Amino acid sequence: AVVGVERTARTLARPLHQRSDGNPFLVLEMLSQLQADGTLELREGEGLVLARPVAALQVPSTVRDVLSLKLGRLDDEQRETLEAAADLGQEFEASVLGAVLEQKKIHLLKRLAVLERKHGLVVTQGKGSFRFAGHHVFQAVYDATSPDLREAYHGLVADTLLERLEEDESEADPPTSYALLLHLCHGSRASEAEPYLESALNHLGASFHASYAVPFLEQVAEMFADAPPEKQVAIALRQWTFYDLLASREDQMRVLDRAHELAERLGDLGVKAHIHTLRAGSWWYRGDFDKATEEARAGLEFAKSAGDRKWEAACHHTLGAVA
Repeated sequence: AVVGVERTARTLARPLHQRSDGNPFLVLEMLSQLQADGTLELREGEGLVLARPVAALQVPSTVRDVLSLKLGRLDDEQRETLEAAADLGQEFEASVLGAVLEQKKIHLLKRLAVLERKHGLVVTQGKGSFRFAGHHVFQAVYDATSPDLREAYHGLVADTLLERLEEDESEADPPTSYALLLHLCHGSRASEAEPYLESALNHLGASFHASYAVPFLEQVAEMFADAPPEKQVAIALRQWTFYDLLASREDQMRVLDRAHELAERLGDLGVKAHIHTLRAGSWWYRGDFDKATEEARAGLEFAKSAGDRKWEAACHHTLGAVA
């Protein structure tokens, strides 16, 4: 009702819902903030339209002021607990938080109980599981933590997860792989996350909305700029998938161009077939049928040489669509 344009509402619905927890006041404040920073523009006879992609939505200043008063009433131990918890995420396990802070379980649970009952900043989710009382609370605490301290906490969380894997003598499952990628990247130790990258990307693709995944993958791509080509290709292809969901054709072509350069260095025919197939489809969507045909034929040759029937079929499909 506020924006008056269905495509704007569809684009903003998921990120606004995630960050406001359905609170109408927060939704309206965030829309006002997007207008103020020029992301939303009022077009006569149409309504509010997006002038550019939505970046990270910050907590509105009016809400930040109220939360600052609440956080100002906390003692040093309570604030330290919240800051460490925010680095774990909006939802967190008391056992992991205790390991990061090197505190006894009973002492930590008592402090969390005070933060829940007296201050209303966290909520019990189940046995040993907690969450922040709203995304805006989580974001305000995380943003208020100094960058150096955030980096140190992320490193501690990663070390805790790695120690647990070592103790259990087990391999990291996809959620743990994603958690390691997240914390090692934010802890400025991205190179250590290489063994978990593929599994983490699979979990990201299966579990997260494109509005969150895209900015995170851009950070990951930057941090893995010196990684082996096959790792960079895996990141680029996952970026392409999420940009496809957002119908962001320019970004799709950008990451495919990068993947194409990397594939040439790799020399893997199967990877080349995959990338040329995606480039063909992207050019078809943009209406450049000559380039779509050129890419599909190149992909078809690579697919045949690699014995890859999947991409061979996809190239035939694109050529049929062009025809």
